[in-house]
Amino acid sequence: MSTKYRWAWVAGFTFIEMLLALLMVAVLISLSAPPYQSMIIKQKLRATSSDIRAALMLTRSEAILTAKAAILQPKEAEWDNGWEVISDGHVVGDFSLNKHVHVEGPLHVRYSSWGRNTRNACQSFSLTHSECSLCIYLKPDGSTFVETGECASQCPEKPNQKKVWHSACK
Repeated sequence: MSTKYRWAWVAGFTFIEMLLALLMVAVLISLSAPPYQSMIIKQKLRATSSDIRAALMLTRSEAILTAKAAILQPKEAEWDNGWEVISDGHVVGDFSLNKHVHVEGPLHVRYSSWGRNTRNACQSFSLTHSECSLCIYLKPDGSTFVETGECASQCPEKPNQKKVWHSACK
């Protein structure tokens, strides 16, 4: 008696098919990684920009509320260490910096009891991460706006607020 082995038909993928599928997935991931990385960097800049603008609004509000000058200053004399809002001799706001974002700004920002920037000149904060940069301008009336690129020595006459975040990176 001879015994025949019957091979049952098995559903599945061959090794070659599996390798081709993995290769296609790897190509798709490599194509999507650079835009994703750029999006992450822009989001870090956006978050830091929002934090600085929130701190400026808090400082201005505290100055008006207490009818005394309020100050926004860097922690340990470096904006990269974070910043704090001081009103009536007390710290009322403590902000930490998003990692990998470098911030440069004035020695401090002081608002009068009327909510105006006491420097009576444009001040700016420069935010950089890799090849991306933003500038936050603080006008003498206390209002702020954001522009892409390096900070100019003076506030621009007409701020360009269109697509600020899209053109933040080179």
